[in-house]
Amino acid sequence: MKLKLDDQGHAVLQNGMPVYIHDDGKESPFDAAAAAQAIKDRNAEARTNRERAEKAEINKAWAEKLDVESKRAQAAGAAIARRNRRRVVRPLEVHRRQAGSAA
Repeated sequence: MKLKLDDQGHAVLQNGMPVYIHDDGKESPFDAAAAAQAIKDRNAEARTNRERAEKAEINKAWAEKLDVESKRAQAAGAAIARRNRRRVVRPLEVHRRQAGSAA
């Protein structure tokens, strides 16, 4: 794109905006304020998306950590249950053996 110039070498203005000539010959005024606002909006959108992605990564990491902790807790619970069964079953076996030998 080239800036359109008049005979004296000054920039041609349309509605207070400089006019540019595209490669295909089309002329269009450049609204710098609108362009700056569009850039600002896109940057804000990108920041929002980046923050959302970072929060998702943090939540994913926490979920994975909780999953590991949950599996550890389940394993510990199973170990306690096995220990408790042994504490109940062994005395019952001793009692049955004693009852069986006494009969």
